[in-house]
Amino acid sequence: MASANFNVRIDQELKATTNEVLKGYGLTLTQAVKLFFNEISQTKQVPLSFDYQAETPNQVTLQAMEDFLKEHETLDSMSVKDALADMKQMAERAE
Repeated sequence: MASANFNVRIDQELKATTNEVLKGYGLTLTQAVKLFFNEISQTKQVPLSFDYQAETPNQVTLQAMEDFLKEHETLDSMSVKDALADMKQMAERAE
């Protein structure tokens, strides 16, 4: 699949605060945008709410997130639901 560049101008504070939230999920800004676009493309809907827990993830969750990112080097074809389901399964296996 051919790739295309996508540039967005946003407020620096918005970028910084968003980046901090995404770090809590173990995601980069680029990965989050890809997940968002894939979800819209696959469901034909815009996901308007995301669950967020402000607590720091425990070691099991952090390990599952690291394992997930190692196993899924590219998130190009994965929906948000699929990514979260895979992370949940990895966390359950690690317990």
